[in-house]
Amino acid sequence: MNRDDFAEKVSQWLDDELPHSEVAELKTALSQSDEHRQIYQELKEIDSMLTIAGSEMTAPLAGFSERFEARLVQQETDRKEKKWMAVVALFLGATFLSTLVLSVLINGALGIVGSTSALDVGIVSQWQIILITGINYVLTIANLFSVLLKASLITMTQPLFWACALVSAMVTGGWFRLMQLLHRQQPLALPILA
Repeated sequence: MNRDDFAEKVSQWLDDELPHSEVAELKTALSQSDEHRQIYQELKEIDSMLTIAGSEMTAPLAGFSERFEARLVQQETDRKEKKWMAVVALFLGATFLSTLVLSVLINGALGIVGSTSALDVGIVSQWQIILITGINYVLTIANLFSVLLKASLITMTQPLFWACALVSAMVTGGWFRLMQLLHRQQPLALPILA
């Protein structure tokens, strides 16, 4: 019996899971080998330590479960409050930012030079130019994408498109096969020495 099998059987024996027919075989192996006796002693010590540790486990203090449940409820309440505070902060920040942007845009659009705004009209007009240019870029890209989509949809309904697609697939497949044939490794032929 090898070391791992023996250790497994001893572990089952100490846990009272080993059939009686195998216990006799295990005792015989114990009496015949010093190594098996050493394994048995080590596993028996571990088993006794675990038994002692399990018996010395103390019960939690009185009221532990109530305090634990109360703490869970408190954490859930705190989490909900923090979530609402974050929503309110986000709303207030968005309101402030949108008010600032609108006031800058309105002041710039109306050309109010002597306004009480904290921003200079020159800066406002630069931001307007940047904003309008950015919007134009986005609209141009969206229009280009729309035209390409419409053109591809129209093209795909034409039989000539599918004929070209079929021919190009056949040419690509032929080219691939040709490259395979050209780069195929030839078997190495060694001349037979006579």
